[in-house]
Amino acid sequence: MIIPGLFIAFTNYQNWNDYLECRSYLPMVGILILLGLILEKYKVMEHKKISYPISIAVLLLLIIFNFSQSNNYKDGISFYTSAINQDSERPNFHYILSRLYQNHGILN
Repeated sequence: MIIPGLFIAFTNYQNWNDYLECRSYLPMVGILILLGLILEKYKVMEHKKISYPISIAVLLLLIIFNFSQSNNYKDGISFYTSAINQDSERPNFHYILSRLYQNHGILN
């Protein structure tokens, strides 16, 4: 079950970027459910000549999106730098990034 993992918090963690892995998969589950509903509504799966190219195109699109976003999650510094670039008004992002810099010895 994926949902209970959203309510669990780490109390003893060493890194500011620790998270439960299931939290990163939850949006993908929603996308797949939505895609299934769309395919069922328009009865795309009944037409095999249409369904295979659409399925392959959606899969390739998700793979490309995944690889384009994966560099943002390689470590905490990359994640919070990306978060600040997207929303620089959040002071918590700046604080966490400064703590990560301090922990890595980048700031004195």
